[in-house]
Amino acid sequence: MKKKYLIFTIVLVLGLAVYETSPVFALESSDSAETQKTDEPGRWGKSPKPLGTPRVKGVDRLKDNRLKMCQKGEKEINARLTNTEKLVNEMLAKFDTIAQRVRDFYNNKVVPSGKTVPTYSVLTADIVTKKAAVQTALANAKSDVSGFSCTAENPKGQITQFKTDMQSVKKALQDYRTSIKNLIVAVKSVAGVGAGSGSPRASGKPVKTELPEPTSAPTL
Repeated sequence: MKKKYLIFTIVLVLGLAVYETSPVFALESSDSAETQKTDEPGRWGKSPKPLGTPRVKGVDRLKDNRLKMCQKGEKEINARLTNTEKLVNEMLAKFDTIAQRVRDFYNNKVVPSGKTVPTYSVLTADIVTKKAAVQTALANAKSDVSGFSCTAENPKGQITQFKTDMQSVKKALQDYRTSIKNLIVAVKSVAGVGAGSGSPRASGKPVKTELPEPTSAPTL
């Protein structure tokens, strides 16, 4: 009796061992694992949708809003360009007047007294060059922004370029101012007129040599 029970136990153990290591058991285990993975999202609910689409729509709306704002201010942009050109031309006129008065003082008073500025021709030539640079910078600004339209291929690029051009205009005005100042200092040093004793005189009248600082151009 004990022998039969022992044999039955051994056969049962071996049978279970064979079943667990069989391909069928392995496949069932794999299927069970895959089923568990597939069912997990359902357990927790649907996965959230990717945020890519809303972000793209947000960008599109932002672009549309910018376009509307640009169209609303398009006239203002053109008006600012006109105003900037007016300011630059007024500044040029002031500088031109001062430069001419210094030349007149030098030619009518300093030279007849037997005194000369060795670098006078170089200084005056530099004034002419710097004035031309201002005019060129202003012309470039007008050209770059001409025909500005919010529906153009790159209106933002046009505005950025215009701002850059305005900085170039301001820098050119500062250089022009410096060139005139250099001439004033040279003439005063030869004429014996100190910086604190007044300005050179032409035809008995004081010559204003205080150069205004170039103002920053309006920004868009």
